[in-house]
Amino acid sequence: MLYQFARRSAHALAIMVVLACSHSVQAQSIQTLDAPFKRMGWEGVGRLDFGRGFCTGTLIARDIVLTAAHCVYDHVKAGTKLPRDLVFRAGYQHGAASAERRVVAAHIPQGYVRDPGGKSTAKTIPYDIALLQLESEIFVTSASPFRIHARASQGTEVMLVSYGKGREEALTQERGCAITNRYSGGILEFNCAATFGSSGAPVFIEEDGNRRILSIISGGTRGDDGRFVVYGMELTTPVADLMARLRARQSLPPTSEGARRLRVGASTGSTRPKGAEHPPSFKRIRVVPGS
Repeated sequence: MLYQFARRSAHALAIMVVLACSHSVQAQSIQTLDAPFKRMGWEGVGRLDFGRGFCTGTLIARDIVLTAAHCVYDHVKAGTKLPRDLVFRAGYQHGAASAERRVVAAHIPQGYVRDPGGKSTAKTIPYDIALLQLESEIFVTSASPFRIHARASQGTEVMLVSYGKGREEALTQERGCAITNRYSGGILEFNCAATFGSSGAPVFIEEDGNRRILSIISGGTRGDDGRFVVYGMELTTPVADLMARLRARQSLPPTSEGARRLRVGASTGSTRPKGAEHPPSFKRIRVVPGS
């Protein structure tokens, strides 16, 4: 499973602690969605499995899964090939899923960079998005797609739904965490309790009973207290752009400007984008699950 986190400098950490303390502490509630009545409505969130681990992914169309770009790159030594055993398991729990589909193509923004040293910065976090094309549609009788939410203000309460280390076999829902900071380039900071395997997990906003995806987990930072502060990105524009290019060019070679398309077994290079330098750089950690 994949997750990335950072070691902050003392100066950067001090700044972040001050910013975090400027918000009221919210009561955070974590529960495992291990009963049918608890999972109802969450079947569109699933486990993205590949030979060396897993990430979390979410249906945003009947044949499209949203996850983090590094989930389809960094598990391969060369960092360039989409694995043939990449499978999305919607609503996965204890060996069973509401629906299961193989991923046949991955689409990522041109700005995403896979650093040879395994690091990423604020330049790449806004681009750490992937749309995965499934081999066939998943119908709403099995799992319903979620819509993307527009911009939210600092302090807004959010909800994280994910798989992770120690909870690989069932979804976990965390309520009561919030947007604790915003950075240039559309980077969002949350105080949610993400862990290994939470990469690509959706951060939801719930309004009037409607759940929409505000962001996905890209990486995080471990503070002196041992807790993670996690980072994601605004999704409205990049997801809309990727989806438009995906739909327009599903049957064409990967030549679309501003996006890259990766077929099973295909490879591609990368270009370095321009962007903000804050928050500090991250170091990715790969955890290979045991037998």
